[in-house]
Amino acid sequence: MTNTSYGALVPVERHTKFWKLHLSMMPQLYTSGDDQRMTLGYFCLGALDLLNKMDAGLSTEQREAYIDWIYIQQMPFGGFRGSPAASEAHLTMTYTALLTLVLLRDNFARLDRKRLHDFVRDLQQNDGSHRSSPTSEERDVRFSYCAFAIAYIMDDWSMLDINHGISYMLRCQHYESAFAQQPGLESHGGSTYCVLASLALANRLENLPNKRRLQCWLLSRQVSSSGFQGRPEKEPDTCYSFWCGASTMILGCHQYVDADADATWILSAQSPMGGISKVPGEKPDVLHSYLSYVALAMHAQDCLAEHNLPFAPVSAALNLSRESLGWLQAHLWQRHPSVEIP
Repeated sequence: MTNTSYGALVPVERHTKFWKLHLSMMPQLYTSGDDQRMTLGYFCLGALDLLNKMDAGLSTEQREAYIDWIYIQQMPFGGFRGSPAASEAHLTMTYTALLTLVLLRDNFARLDRKRLHDFVRDLQQNDGSHRSSPTSEERDVRFSYCAFAIAYIMDDWSMLDINHGISYMLRCQHYESAFAQQPGLESHGGSTYCVLASLALANRLENLPNKRRLQCWLLSRQVSSSGFQGRPEKEPDTCYSFWCGASTMILGCHQYVDADADATWILSAQSPMGGISKVPGEKPDVLHSYLSYVALAMHAQDCLAEHNLPFAPVSAALNLSRESLGWLQAHLWQRHPSVEIP
């Protein structure tokens, strides 16, 4: 452990301006992904939430305008599209729409729960996987995770066959004990997170085979004196400090990460204008910036707790601040949670 005060290295106001700028306009970098605007907005608002800047960063009128815009994207047959540029609802956009409504403290009064239930149910395939959208053939553990997360947010597990979904995800386990996007493919840090987080949300981590080997694989993804790689022999990338770091948090071995090295690597990729890039020296983007925040927030919860990192405690499994998770459970659920998720 070094004597570095990491909190002093994070200019909160500069980062806040970065997120407010991205909420007010879409930079040219993202125009080709306009159909994913819902998720881009979630990254921006989620980052402000982690910085404890939601109240200072948004007026009541702005909150209401964002909520109205999100409900405009609710589709007649259930689920949410990413923006008016998209023609149908998508599982990932639905997951981030619901999280964003929670961040904005919406009461779900305008949510079509029945059609949402049917939307998620109908996307589950015979092999247990989930399609990304009704007309897409794309299906892998990323969309399994989104379906499990939606069920958790809604506290309604009847919208999917849990056992069938878990059976599919476990078939994606590679000989290294990590997980691939689909059965038979190469294992990867991102797809491993999707499986582990799904199991955690469903309170089914006891179904995980080869836990010890998987812990070793994940911890081995940290490059010496640096951040994390997504696969062996790859260069580190700040987003994998989340994908692999959150996976170790879920498996209870996050304390064995070299937190000093990881935090130093992430903060070295900060931009003078705010935000964090994929690797040092490149331009920041909202995905790598937000996921880097979550990685730093997890470090602030254990190994770097005394360093005053300016990030709120976070749920690794749902990708939401603990405060917002608590609000969801207290205001939108009809029961108290029986198990606390990591």
